[in-house]
Formats: sequence, structure tokens, C-alpha cells
Amino acid sequence: VPQILLANTHQIDVATPIFAGSHHVGWSRVEMRMDTINANLRSVLIRGVIIILFLAWLVVFIALFSARKVTKRLNELVHIFTAVTQGEREVRAKIVDNDEVDLLAQGFNTMLDELSVTEHLREQITRFYGAWIACNNIIVRETNEEVLLDEICSVIAKQVPFKLVLIGMLNDEQWIDFVATSHPESTYFKNLHVSIKSSLPEGRGPIGQAIRGNCPIIFNDLLAENDSKPWWKSAEAEGIRSSAAFPISRGGKIVGTFSLYSTEVNYFTVELVNLICGLSQDLRYALENLDRNKLQLIQDHELRIAAAAFESQESFMVTDANNIILRVNNGFTALTGYTANEVVGKNPRLLSSGRHSKEFYENMWDTLLTERFWQGEIWNRKKSGYLFPEWLCITAISNSAGEIINYVATSNDIS
Repeated sequence: VPQILLANTHQIDVATPIFAGSHHVGWSRVEMRMDTINANLRSVLIRGVIIILFLAWLVVFIALFSARKVTKRLNELVHIFTAVTQGEREVRAKIVDNDEVDLLAQGFNTMLDELSVTEHLREQITRFYGAWIACNNIIVRETNEEVLLDEICSVIAKQVPFKLVLIGMLNDEQWIDFVATSHPESTYFKNLHVSIKSSLPEGRGPIGQAIRGNCPIIFNDLLAENDSKPWWKSAEAEGIRSSAAFPISRGGKIVGTFSLYSTEVNYFTVELVNLICGLSQDLRYALENLDRNKLQLIQDHELRIAAAAFESQESFMVTDANNIILRVNNGFTALTGYTANEVVGKNPRLLSSGRHSKEFYENMWDTLLTERFWQGEIWNRKKSGYLFPEWLCITAISNSAGEIINYVATSNDIS
């Protein structure tokens, strides 16, 4: 065991035993001055402090560098956010290191994308609402069908906007005649030939399918639809990328389509399609209202003729669709002997003479239902029972839907 021989503030003297194997053979004496020891300790302490300070500075430097980098990226996000609030919707944050800040940037970009889509849809819907209101104003004031349809196409194309708007009507050969367009100079429009026959390539597009299925048909990527192949070349040349066709009904029948074309893929959203369906219904109302107005004019004209006829000496009778007498004139009373009060509400068979067969009347009614007119000689019976021959003309009057609503009969005694 080492032995301390001397230890004070000036020096330290230590003796250490020396062994050879297990035998003690002598002592080793070590003497050191305390100022030397203290100097060595101070040197170690100074080097330790220097190392600690260096490491501390290095940690602070790394922290500041990282903080500055993070702060810079955060400032970039703040600037982007400020730009967005000022209306710049196209700016996006850059993705650099896929760290936590970049994850925040990715989320921010996703939010901006969704915001842009939402604002685009909102603007699209708002524009279409405005166009729809303008179209309703046209429907209310316009009485000319050709002008009405052309103005509707133009308003929709300008206000929404669309690349092209068309209204087509089905002809007897089952092809579409385009009666109105927003852009008559369009090359796509000039080269557009559409059928409703599914056996023809020209009949497999959205227009043909809409008429056959009586439902809206949407091609949101026109150039990717094989059914639109006949129109790929002209559509690509004119920048048309999506199209939609909506059937138009008139008098309970599908008569044509309302077609719209956009330069954007996936332009026709569910919300927009629902709105266009509403406009299509208004278009149906407009066309049927024009038909009603035309029919009213015809009926007014016929009533004026009828009023004149009721003042004539010729026998005149009007029945409803069920062949119930509604009105007769003085000529009828003079010819048959029956007054208006005696026959109104009754069937004209009360005049039957009994001289004609069942087949005669069946043929007469078959002709009336198919040709809407019959004339010929017939024997009838007066109120007195006297049989007489007369020349009878019957005309069937139809409404806008083609349904018979009245029969008008004029007759003369030819005995």
C-alpha cells in the first residue's frame, strides 16, 4: 500500500512498495511540488471550459441556423397566405425537404386547391343562375320561336360562358336539324351531323343518347369517349373538351336537344347539370306556351268563323270529344226541328234514321280519327220523324298535343 511520507501546501511525498513476484524487494519514492500539480489542474480546467464553451456555441449556432431556416419557410407561408387573402388564388407553397414545415405547406396547398375548386364551382353556379334569369326574361317577352331560341343560346354562351350552345330538333328522317346556335361561325357546328339511330356512329354521341334515353347525357372528357369519335378532330381543333345534351320535350314528346360545350374537362358538375335540367324544363314550357298561343289564335279565328256560321242558314253543330252536343245554330233547328235546349248535352245519334249499317258508322269514325275530316251523304231523322238525305261535313279539332277536343259538323238538306 502506498505510504504518504509528507503532505503540506508546498509539496507531497509518497512511497510506493516494489514487489518481485510475491517478495517485497524495496520502495519507490515520488516527490511532487503542489504548484506543479495545481498548474496541471488549472490547465485541464481551462481546456474543459474552452471545450464546453465551443460546444455551447456550436449548439447555439445550429439552433439559430435551424430556427432561421424554419422561420424563413414559415414567413414564406405567411406571404402566400397574404397573397391568397388579396385574391391571388394561383400561388402555392414550395415543397423542399419533406420536413414538418413541408407537411404544413402540403396541407396549405391542398386547402388552396380545394378553395380554388369551391370558388370555381360557386362562380360557375352564380353565372348560370344569372343566365337562367335572363333566359326567363326572354321567354316572357319573346313570341317568335326562332328569335327566342337564338337569344337563349347566345345568353347562355356569353354569361356562363360556354364555347358553344346548340338547340336541335328531330326531323322525319331521324336526324337533327340545328335550329339555333350561339356561334353560327363555329367550324365544329358547321361540321356537326347527328342522328338518333344507335346503329350509326353519328347517333352514339350525347345528343343521340339523350333523345333515345330521355335523360341528360354528359361527356366530361369528350376526346376520351369512343362514342364521340366522329367529332374528335373538329372538337380538338376548336378546343372543345366536354359536352352535355339535355332532351327537349314538347306536347309530351321528345322533339330535340339542348346541347352545351365547354373548353374544360370535367366541367359539368352534378350541381350544374341539375340547374341546366331546370332551364330545359323552362325551355319546354316556352315552346309549349308558343304552341298554346298559336292554338289560341287558330281557335279564335275558328270561333269567329263559327260565329259567322251560326248566323248562316246552314245547319251547324259542335260536340265535345265524347260526341256530346255543346251547341247548335238556328240553321240546325230549321233543318231538324230540334231547338238547342232539346239537343244540348245529348248524343247526335238521336238524329239517326236507322238506314245505315254499323259498318257505315265505323268507317266514318275511322276516317275521322285518322284524317280528322269526313264528308258524305247521310240519311237522318227530323223531330217529326221524317227521314231526309243531307250532305254532312265533320271536322275534328285538336289541341297542341294532337288530342281531339271537339267535332264540328255542317250539313245541308239535299232532298
